[in-house]
Amino acid sequence: MSENLNTKKRNLKRNALTGEQKKKLCLKKQMNPKITGIDLAREFSIGEGTVSGILREKDKWLSIDSDMPKLSLKKQRPPAWPQLEESLSIWMDQAIRYNRTISGHIMKEKARRFAELLQINNFRVV
Repeated sequence: MSENLNTKKRNLKRNALTGEQKKKLCLKKQMNPKITGIDLAREFSIGEGTVSGILREKDKWLSIDSDMPKLSLKKQRPPAWPQLEESLSIWMDQAIRYNRTISGHIMKEKARRFAELLQINNFRVV
């Protein structure tokens, strides 16, 4: 019996949910409190432990606005250099406002320049 369970666990494909999917999972549990973690795990193709972890943070997931672009991301990570990101964002808004062409090369050069001005020594453009 335990061998069969271990085989099933090994055959499960690792699945990461987006913020939107996590919100849906929390809403489903909220609307149907009798649904089990096992049922949710099967429906969302994740492990029971993952379901428990998501439900533990349900307030976080339920409070997220569905229109947020970051909700589709699988991992919510803060930027490594928030000042640099903010500077690039302001620069891009202005460039778009003035109808300027922005290529990947131009973005990389601006990022390098802002990193230099902000004295970020360990910054690398990939």
